Amino acid sequence: MSMKEIDLFIDESGNPGRGRGRYFTIACVAVDSINTKRVQRKMKKETLKIKQNYPNKNWRNGEVKAASLRKEERASLVSKIVQTPISIYYITIDKYNIREVMFEDKSRSYNYWLKLIIDNVLADNTDCLAMNIYIDNRNTKIASGNSFDDYIHIHVQMELVKDINLNVKYLDSHKSFGIQIADFISNGINLRFMNQNDIIYKEFNTIYVCAECFPRKNFGK
Repeated sequence: MSMKEIDLFIDESGNPGRGRGRYFTIACVAVDSINTKRVQRKMKKETLKIKQNYPNKNWRNGEVKAASLRKEERASLVSKIVQTPISIYYITIDKYNIREVMFEDKSRSYNYWLKLIIDNVLADNTDCLAMNIYIDNRNTKIASGNSFDDYIHIHVQMELVKDINLNVKYLDSHKSFGIQIADFISNGINLRFMNQNDIIYKEFNTIYVCAECFPRKNFGK
């Protein structure tokens, strides 16, 4: 069913630079805005349970990060979250097979890859009238602040000629349970490609997933 107002929560896993692993993933959790509070309440509830299991652990800014848990714990949390009305869109980049220029201007590359995700969301939601895009503040080091805001407005409203109310906001992840969900999702996707481990990814099989592998022709080769 096409959504008219969509909330998108964006986070990434891996490193977009030359080193530290072959793959880099940007994940987007898409939610009909009327369901956003419900979805975030579920994440808040599940992360609270995890904190109660580790009463002596110091959680930075009170946030439960995927990287701080065992893979089995991450998979268990994701299995609960996918019971809520969310969809997943993602792009995984094979850094061994991209052009050198994409390393030289990571901001421009990040904007382009995120645009591909937005294109897929819009293709699935042709009646969309409003889109709210929430990005982890930490990613402004890559996305270069307002550059993505300008870039996506030009692309959607001028190139695609879509009359959509676009809002791009950068939030601290510890203040957004939606971005925290995207953290777990992107972590599970990158784990699949980096370590050939589907323990988290297989939990996505009950919901809609739109996957993009870049570059399409040489990915994984």
